[in-house]
Amino acid sequence: NSMRYLTYTNETAIADIVDNSFDAGADNVDISLNDTFITVTDDGCGMTPEVMSEAIKLGSDIEKDQGCLGKFGMGLVTASISMGRKLEVFSRDLYADKASKVVLSLDHIEETNNWEGLIEPVDKTVEDVLAKKEHGTIVKISQLDSVKPNLERSLTQHLRVVFRNFLAAGKVITINGSPLTPIDPLNRDLDDTDILVDDDIEMDGEKVHIVVAHIDTDKSDTRANKGDGNHIPVSYMDQGFYVVRNNREIAGAKILGSMKRHPEANRFRCEISYSGDLDDQFGINFTKNELNVCQALL
Repeated sequence: NSMRYLTYTNETAIADIVDNSFDAGADNVDISLNDTFITVTDDGCGMTPEVMSEAIKLGSDIEKDQGCLGKFGMGLVTASISMGRKLEVFSRDLYADKASKVVLSLDHIEETNNWEGLIEPVDKTVEDVLAKKEHGTIVKISQLDSVKPNLERSLTQHLRVVFRNFLAAGKVITINGSPLTPIDPLNRDLDDTDILVDDDIEMDGEKVHIVVAHIDTDKSDTRANKGDGNHIPVSYMDQGFYVVRNNREIAGAKILGSMKRHPEANRFRCEISYSGDLDDQFGINFTKNELNVCQALL
C-alpha cells in the first residue's frame, strides 16, 4: 500500500504508462477513461508471457538503456496502482499466435502475503482487438479509488505538452477517441515570439540544447492569452524552465533555483533538452516529474 503514495498525479501516472508504449515502438496509443476503468492500448512490439511476468514485478530483470523513456523498470506497476487496486496486462508479440494476460491484484496480495501475477485466459473481445493490430499491449486499471473527477480535460492538456515532440513527429495519442495535437510551451509558432537563444552547450561530454524565448513580445497575439487551448498562457505560474529528457518533457514551468517568480518574467520561457545519459546531473526523480539540477548547469 505504501507504494501507492509516490509523487504521481493521475496525469503523470498515465504518462508513465504511455512511455512504455513508445519504448515498445508504438505509433498509436489509445487511452480510454470512464468511472470503472482506465485502459491504454498500443500497437507496439508486444510482450511475451515471460516479459509480462517480469514487467509486473517491483524491480525486474528488464534492462532499460538511457535512450528509453522509462528509467527504473517499475513504472507500469507503480503508476497503475497509484490509481486503482487491479492491474490487467494483455499483450501479443509479433511471433505469437494469440494474446496472453497477467493480472496483479492488491486484494490478492493482501490475502496471500505474496507479490505475484496471476496468469488468466484472454476473453475473445480483447483477443480480437490485439489480433487486428497483429501485435500490441493493453493495460487496464480497475477498482479505481484514487482518480479525480473530470480527468479527461487535465490529462489531455498534460499529454499534449509532455509528448509534444512525439505528436509533432507523427505519433498518435487519442483520449476517448479524440486525437491530441501538440502544445509548445515556448509558443514558437506565434509571430510575436522572439527566440533569443537556440544553441547547444556541453556538459560532461554530452550536448544539452537550450532554447530561450520571449513570448508574444508586443502582447497583440490573443492566441497566447488565457483561454486558448492551443498555447500555454502568459502567466505568473507558467514562466520559467521546461526540461525535456529524450524528447519527452519531465518538468515544466520550473524555476530550478536560479530565479524568483516575478510578473516581469511572465514572458520568459527556457527549454532545456538532454539525453538520458545526463540523468545523474539532472537529478531525475522516480516518477519522472521532478528533478534536482546540478549547480554546474545553472
